[in-house]
Amino acid sequence: MEIVNGHAERQIMIGDNRYIESNREERDMGFFLAEGSIDISEMDEIVSKDEFEEVCAKVKDYDEKNM
Repeated sequence: MEIVNGHAERQIMIGDNRYIESNREERDMGFFLAEGSIDISEMDEIVSKDEFEEVCAKVKDYDEKNM
């Protein structure tokens, strides 16, 4: 999740054999983006912006190959 001023700007959920991105509509979840203020103390893991961008690139590459 990319957080700006305490709110989610972009988000990726990594699940069993799939990625769910906030920038595209999913069949069963619609658009997936946290609402309201984000409390980072409740996060399981915090990654750097570079690590987040790396995951975004992998998801984009996966989508292009599998669409």
